[in-house]
Amino acid sequence: MNSSSIKVFSTARTWLISLSTLGLIGVSSYYSGNSTAYQSLMNMKSALQICSTRVGQTHTASVLGDSNSIYLDSNFTGSTEECFADLQGLVEDSKLLGKDGVKKINAVSTNVHWFSESLRSSGTGFSVKNNNVSNISSKFSDVEDSIERFSENMNREVEVLSTKNSNLKISLVLIAAVLLLSGLYEVVQRRVFKRKKKEIENEALSELLSKDETTAGKVEGIIKNALELNEMGHCSKLMATYRANVFEAGTSRANEINSRPVAFANKKLSQSNELVNAIWEESEHQDSSELQDDIASNNEIQVANSEESQFDTNIGHVIEKVYSHLSSKIGEKSVDITVDYDQAQISANEESLEQALYYIINDGIENLSLASNELDEVKLFIKGKSLGSIYNFAVESHGEGRKGEESTNFLIANEISRDANGRMESSNLYSSDKKVIGRKVRLILKSAKKTSVTTIKSEPSLVRLERGTKKELMARLNA
Repeated sequence: MNSSSIKVFSTARTWLISLSTLGLIGVSSYYSGNSTAYQSLMNMKSALQICSTRVGQTHTASVLGDSNSIYLDSNFTGSTEECFADLQGLVEDSKLLGKDGVKKINAVSTNVHWFSESLRSSGTGFSVKNNNVSNISSKFSDVEDSIERFSENMNREVEVLSTKNSNLKISLVLIAAVLLLSGLYEVVQRRVFKRKKKEIENEALSELLSKDETTAGKVEGIIKNALELNEMGHCSKLMATYRANVFEAGTSRANEINSRPVAFANKKLSQSNELVNAIWEESEHQDSSELQDDIASNNEIQVANSEESQFDTNIGHVIEKVYSHLSSKIGEKSVDITVDYDQAQISANEESLEQALYYIINDGIENLSLASNELDEVKLFIKGKSLGSIYNFAVESHGEGRKGEESTNFLIANEISRDANGRMESSNLYSSDKKVIGRKVRLILKSAKKTSVTTIKSEPSLVRLERGTKKELMARLNA
């Protein structure tokens, strides 16, 4: 996947997370409103059932002719009418059933009222005549029909809301799943990003510690990878374009210099200026043959690269010395120690290197006494690996992991390692089940690299003599 595809995918992921979040908020709000409406309808349904039961009880008592029944009492029938009136108020306030629902509940309330009026009052109750039973049954039948129509309308609305709520629940689950997967992907992406960043940092560190001067292409690649990792594609292209332009300009400049007529070979501009001054002064006293001899003698130069002052220490010899110094302490601990290292020449002062390795190994030995009792065996590993121009020395010890405040041995070794041209690092040591069982201390050193001294004596070269003023000669040399 190239950088443009990664950028498009990243933008799409951002939009997806944003839209999913907005959708989650909107659907949650809509679901809450629907749930409230659904609960209101269920309350209305329960109220309708209670009120309908009261009407049925009154009708049953009237048919039986039980004039002493409480269900024929005027207070009871009045409470029944109030029950339907309250239900009507709920329907009108909620507006869930629309205008049609309001009309139907009005019809129910009206029929209940006329049903109560069909019963003639006698004191606190009703006395029902036999010839009036058929009229009461007819009014009750109207009540039942109106209640049934209203109940159907309510059930239909309850079913609609129930379906909506089910769909909203599914939507909420899907949106939550999208957000969860996006979050998991973000976590994985961050871990991959950190791993790649660490790889690039390690590669850059290796180049910093390396003394190889022909690493321009590698440096460009490292910088480009870092820029592309941070989705800075234009900066990466700019880097490549800039280097190409610099290389082209350097080549053009070199060709231009090579094409110029040179009066004196193997001389820098400052040397040429001094030579011209000398020639001009001597030309007044010497003839052309003497001048030619002097120029030829001045054309002999020596270019020497002074030998770089550096150390050349055998690290295997130093490790053996340190191990010998600590042998008594190792014997007291009675631990399993594994020593495995590559022989190499290190660019470090032998005394500083010996002290640094002493404190690093001593830190690992002392850490063994802090090992958990759950470990089957306690071990100490001393390793040394040569990696091109760097040397990686590491001590792995069972015990405590990396702490916020490093041990005294580590701090002392860290200070001394600077004199040995090295750098210290520490990290946790993990078991197979990802538990911290100890720590690992590394010392990164530079491998020794010898430089030779080269003395170059230029051969006598041809000299072109030109006449003119000093100003003219300087102009020709600088042309």
